[in-house]
Amino acid sequence: MPRRVKKIALDMVETSFFENYRIRAYHGVLRYAREHTWWRMMFNVHTFSLTRQFNRLEDLKDLGADGLIFLHGSDEKLDQVRELGIPAVSIANVADDPSFPCALSDDEEIGRMAANHFIERGFSSFGYCGSENYLWEKQRGKGFRSVAATHDIPVSSFEYEFGDGIDPVRDGKTARRMQDWVKSLPRPVGILGANDSRALHVLDACQALGAEIPNEVAILGVDNNVMICDSQIPSLSSVEQNTERVGYQAAALLDQMLLKKTLDNPQVIVSPKGIVTRMSTDILAVDDPSIARALLFIRDHLADPIGISDVVKASGISRSNLEHRFRKRLKNTINNEIRKRRMKRAKALLLDTVLPLEEIAKVSGFRRATYFSNIFTATTGMAPGAWRRHHRF
Repeated sequence: MPRRVKKIALDMVETSFFENYRIRAYHGVLRYAREHTWWRMMFNVHTFSLTRQFNRLEDLKDLGADGLIFLHGSDEKLDQVRELGIPAVSIANVADDPSFPCALSDDEEIGRMAANHFIERGFSSFGYCGSENYLWEKQRGKGFRSVAATHDIPVSSFEYEFGDGIDPVRDGKTARRMQDWVKSLPRPVGILGANDSRALHVLDACQALGAEIPNEVAILGVDNNVMICDSQIPSLSSVEQNTERVGYQAAALLDQMLLKKTLDNPQVIVSPKGIVTRMSTDILAVDDPSIARALLFIRDHLADPIGISDVVKASGISRSNLEHRFRKRLKNTINNEIRKRRMKRAKALLLDTVLPLEEIAKVSGFRRATYFSNIFTATTGMAPGAWRRHHRF
């Protein structure tokens, strides 16, 4: 008996050419479908090339849809999905108590990753540009502030008021408020925009004020939307979410539901990939020249067999003095700083290349592959190969 094709609806309404999250998440859905299912996709986006369309969610009843993956943002949409009575999975982090199974980005980890990015560059003053309207923005701000707090770093926030225009450049009131906020911040300052659009708003405010980027203000966004990040001067650094994996996991949840299986975990949280560094954060903002020399030496010799004595020599001061300054300024030891940066490079290579573990260990500065594997496993709880399979396609 031939396998029945199941019709799966993907909610694309209001998806623009510039929207990164939903499009890339649905690439992950399609990949899962190719690998594991016999699904035919339906879309509510209208172009001359698509014939399997639906205009409203209510239409899915008459069209015989078997399942839905959607980005919910309102109580009205949630009610519409419930009324359909078909298996549905959300890919939106907008509710503390999600009504449907969901696959989501780890937004608190995104904020923590962003804060560590600024700390590695020596910033001791932070800003966060977001709003309280969406859970994902709140959680990114929460993660950002949590890391800042452990390093005694103050965080100033710019919150969009209800009724503010989406684009501050066209909304004079919001633009003036943002410029006043940026002007009030101690410099140098690292500012996280809750997404790339928020980061772009900060960039516009800085340029209107004549603030130097990244020397005075370093700016980081989230989503790595190349249409935004690479089209600016200076280009914008951004946190790369693992968005395709969000979609892949959402499809896996829906597949289990269609097969009438009990969900072991109805809320799957996906860790971000890392940070794509561009011109807007390409700086070391350390006001201590000895620490700056030490960090530059570590960065430039990460693959070399360097030790604490080499870093001390590059700093120009005694070991005890440098250790004291590292603990006070960076809340870390010299040895742990070296290891942390090597681990960060190794993770990036595991995600973005097909290099064997022996080569990754070598270019990341670990003496042997076995030593690298042991350190990696102790730090992450997973062996490098298993971590690579878990976090990438």
